[in-house]
Amino acid sequence: MLEVLGYCVTAKSKVEILQHISLSKQSKNFHQYLEPMISKGLIERTQPDKLTSKHQKYFTTVKVKYLLISHNNV
Repeated sequence: MLEVLGYCVTAKSKVEILQHISLSKQSKNFHQYLEPMISKGLIERTQPDKLTSKHQKYFTTVKVKYLLISHNNV
């Protein structure tokens, strides 16, 4: 999970994220890996009102970015 959060500091597409963690772009991988992070507020959508947009990207929330920075400074 930390690998995905660190990778999504800048907005990435679903395919980019799944490829980064060596998974195929099948919807089951999205549901298993990304949706739980979205529901927990760890990552957000760039277009929250258009969930199925082909231009949808995902990014790490500001709160999580600060946690990642403080974790790297310890």
